[in-house]
Amino acid sequence: MPIHVGARVVEQISLEDRLKSEVGLITLRARGVALVIDGLDEIRSERASRVLEDANALVMKYPASKILLTSRLGVLDGHLLLTETNHHVQAPLDTEAALSLIDTVSGTRPHEALQNPAFKENVKLPFFALAAAVVQRDGKTQLSRAGLMRALVAKALRRPGMVRTSVGTAEIARLLEQLAVNGTRRDRSDGMSEPERLTLLETGLVRRSDDDDQIHFTLPLLEQWFAAQRFQNDPQLIEEATRSSAEFEIWRWALAIALDESSWDTYNDIIMRCLAQDLGAGFWLIRESSRRSSRIEKAPNDPGLQARRVEHTVGYVKRTVPLYKELVFPLPAKDEHLVFDVNVNRGLINIGWYSTPETPVGSQQGDNPEELPLPLARWGVAPTAEKTWPWDHVRNGFNSGVDVRFWQHLDLGYPGGLWERERRFSLAAQLLDPRRGPQPYRIGLESLRTRLDEILQHVDLESLESFESGRLKVSGAEFRDLVNWARKCPHAEIERLVPSPMADPNTVDTAEDLYPRQLVDKYLLEAHGFGSEMYDQASDGLFSSFKWRWQEPDGALRGVIGVSEDSPMYRTGLDRIVTKIAVPAHLLDDIENEYGAPFDRSSNGRARFRTSAGDGGESLREAAFTVLDRERYPGSGGPPQIWSSSLLRTSGGRPASLIAHDWFRNNLSAVGLERVLSDGRRFH
Repeated sequence: MPIHVGARVVEQISLEDRLKSEVGLITLRARGVALVIDGLDEIRSERASRVLEDANALVMKYPASKILLTSRLGVLDGHLLLTETNHHVQAPLDTEAALSLIDTVSGTRPHEALQNPAFKENVKLPFFALAAAVVQRDGKTQLSRAGLMRALVAKALRRPGMVRTSVGTAEIARLLEQLAVNGTRRDRSDGMSEPERLTLLETGLVRRSDDDDQIHFTLPLLEQWFAAQRFQNDPQLIEEATRSSAEFEIWRWALAIALDESSWDTYNDIIMRCLAQDLGAGFWLIRESSRRSSRIEKAPNDPGLQARRVEHTVGYVKRTVPLYKELVFPLPAKDEHLVFDVNVNRGLINIGWYSTPETPVGSQQGDNPEELPLPLARWGVAPTAEKTWPWDHVRNGFNSGVDVRFWQHLDLGYPGGLWERERRFSLAAQLLDPRRGPQPYRIGLESLRTRLDEILQHVDLESLESFESGRLKVSGAEFRDLVNWARKCPHAEIERLVPSPMADPNTVDTAEDLYPRQLVDKYLLEAHGFGSEMYDQASDGLFSSFKWRWQEPDGALRGVIGVSEDSPMYRTGLDRIVTKIAVPAHLLDDIENEYGAPFDRSSNGRARFRTSAGDGGESLREAAFTVLDRERYPGSGGPPQIWSSSLLRTSGGRPASLIAHDWFRNNLSAVGLERVLSDGRRFH
């Protein structure tokens, strides 16, 4: 028996109880049902997880039943129940297929838009390809996802027959907006009186629920669009949508659509609110609401206006976002301040950066370049006419890749932390022995000081900008930090943070014995244990402004649990297939107990690993998500992340840093900063 329900209908009730009341227990046992649960992405991620678990339990109990659940990507990524046999991902269309679809629907191919990489990426998703086709048919090209969503709804509302009662009247528009707000808040009541429900039902945009008198929109996109309209006249709603990660999670698409429709002043105000509350939320909104600059974008009629706006945005970020100072903006001379100047020359906007001993005032707007020293750097860019351009330019400045500055950072904002300790040891080991190979387990401070004194005979420590020796190249700040630390360190020797997985070459007979299982297992544990601790330290330091899709709402410490097995492709013991799940550290005991077998533990207790049961980590995922669901995790940022790695080649000098780096890279990508950190390993 075929049945279709929306995820919102069953998010807080038992599937089995609903089906018993609808088809009867006898039918459920004998014939089963063909149930479609649509829109898991429309409910909170933890509730979506529970609906999936409930559906799985139902088909296990009633084998004649089949259940299909639908969702956008990213809602249940990594869930233990999603396997290759039951999880189908609608792969993005290739560029040619997407353009062919647009051509078929609209009757014309968007040749000019092809010059914009952002347009190509958007239309690879079937929904956005269809949206682009509809908009293209009207002779327009929207480049942002929010813009495509807005244009699609606006066209649908204008289409004859689509809306049976005009929504242009103030009262009906107000009711639809209120219904959208209540629905977005996930209120149990639609907030409507019966006469109001009947009025809205006449529009054809809403329908009644099957199990009560409540009404809801026929499409989530309609709810998001009407909620976006309410932002125009309700500042308090904007405050509600941006006051926490959990609130932003449910309001974000409505906000993005509102931004696409707003004036510069409103757009600028909302972006600054979000950035002040949570950098990740702000950057995500900028990405999703922005029409990225490209050759097809119109130049502004008044470049000076965009210059003043970009001066405002850069000045705001410079004053309020220390992360840009650490990783993006040019570095001033020691004991000096960074200031900038903005001017327009032949339609180009030029941003000059200067190092000055004077204390900067504000963002240094209106500085006269003739009164400043030679610039540290000068950024030239062609502005576009889009209101979103100044903020997207700021985002792309961070998104252009900051790997070198990241790896050279002294402490990630947490002085005395593990990042600092591993970085110093790695640099010291390479100064003592520049040959490629395994690092020593211990380094004597006396020998390190002797080597540093030899180097200092040939360089001026205070003015040193960078230091090179063979393949080694580090910043002057890194080298000075090592020298000053070595002079003050009271210990006779220092130890490597993560023990090497390599045995003493003099004690083995063959190359295959260089990486004994015992050492590799310990290496795996300690790298992830210290990497988890390093992640938390940086989350309190350099990345403390990121919360959405980054930190657990209750501030839980990070832990990681995983299984490993030998890689069939390589012979050395260092090569492992690893499946690991990042989870709150305080749940590690519960997950291990649920799994039913002991795990090895790292020295700091943050990581647990064991040999795989041969099921690709399936039993681990089942145990982990059983506990997480029982404890009502994950939090507002979505499900815990799972990584499967075919190679564990982190035998360089900073393996724990590399583990933390991969987590940072994934998190930044999720909030609209896709190219900040690459998957390369650019550390010394």
